[in-house]
Amino acid sequence: LKGITTVQRALLVFAAALTLPTVILFAVSLTLALTRQSERVEARAAESVQRTLAEIDTQLSSDRNALRVMTTANALRLGDLGGFRKRALQAVDLLPGWKGVLVMEADGGVLMDTTASPSTRRPYPRPTASVWRDGAPCPCIAITEPIPGHQGRYLVALIDPAQFQALLMRGMEPGQVAAIVDRQGRFAARSL
Repeated sequence: LKGITTVQRALLVFAAALTLPTVILFAVSLTLALTRQSERVEARAAESVQRTLAEIDTQLSSDRNALRVMTTANALRLGDLGGFRKRALQAVDLLPGWKGVLVMEADGGVLMDTTASPSTRRPYPRPTASVWRDGAPCPCIAITEPIPGHQGRYLVALIDPAQFQALLMRGMEPGQVAAIVDRQGRFAARSL
C-alpha cells in the first residue's frame, strides 16, 4: 500500500465496506439456494424409494398370497406330491416371474421340485434363505410358506429376480444408486 495517498486509501476502505455486505449476501443466498435444491432432490429420491418399495411389497404380497393358496391344495394336504406337481407346474406357467415350486423340509430336503425331473435330487439352501444364488434355475428369490398340517414342511416359490430388477429400475432416476437386499445382505436387484 506504499505510494497510495490517504484519500485513495479511504476510497479503497469505503469500496470494500460497500462490497463486503454484497459478497456476504450473495454467499448466504447461494448457500440457501443450494440447500433448498438439495432438499428437493432428497425429497424426490425419498418419494421414488417409497413408490418403488410399495410396488415391490405389492408384488411380494401377490406372490406370497398365490403361494398360500397353493398350500391349501387337496393333493398337497393328502401327501399326493405327484398330483400336486401338476398343479404347481400350472402355477409356474401362469404366474409371471415364477421359475419353480418346491416342497421342502426344514432341514433342506426337497420332496418335490418342478424345476427338475421327479427322479433328480440336488441340494438347495434351507427354506429360510430368501436369495438363492446356486443351482438351476437360480439365481432366484425364494418365498416360503409353511404347509398347514405338515409340521416342518414348506412350499417354496422360486421367483426370477429380473422381476424385481425391473421394478427397481422403473423407479430410478439417472445417476441414482439403489439395491434390494435380503435380511442376510444378499443382493436381489441393484441399479449398478
